[in-house]
Amino acid sequence: MRKVMLKSLKYHTLSNILLTGLCVMLIVSNIIQSIQYHHTLKKINQRFEQVLDEQTDKYLDLVRAEEPMKTNYPKTNVGIFELSFYTPKELGKSVEQLHTASGTRPKENRTIAVDRNVIPMGSTVYIEGFGYYIAEDTGGAIKGNRIDIFMLDYNKAISLGRPKAKVWVLGKI
Repeated sequence: MRKVMLKSLKYHTLSNILLTGLCVMLIVSNIIQSIQYHHTLKKINQRFEQVLDEQTDKYLDLVRAEEPMKTNYPKTNVGIFELSFYTPKELGKSVEQLHTASGTRPKENRTIAVDRNVIPMGSTVYIEGFGYYIAEDTGGAIKGNRIDIFMLDYNKAISLGRPKAKVWVLGKI
């Protein structure tokens, strides 16, 4: 009887070792698949950001070429706004580390931060004396009739101060 129990215990221990090994292999396999999946998603996201960035730039180039402020294109005067300027230096990050509220990377001569209750996100905006921009970002201090224009050059941003300008939203709001 004792031999049978020892033999049974031996098989039981062996089967536990095999099952544990199988479980470890499955867990490792799932971890590897998760890492590969995450890596693939990261690549897809980077490509999406790149395409979105390129298409936004192309759109803004078309707007600038058509100069809708000189035509009967629908536009809404939203008033006089106080302008300020923000840079990666002030935020303590590089441009590659920054993302706007709309998910894009901020870009000079394109990105502005607005109060979304005044100017809808994604709007094409004309700022008199400064040109055409896309409302891609928001900011804690950007309330009411204020616009924060993204720039790369910190010294230039400081030198521009806080001017006021007439602002139009292209299309209807």
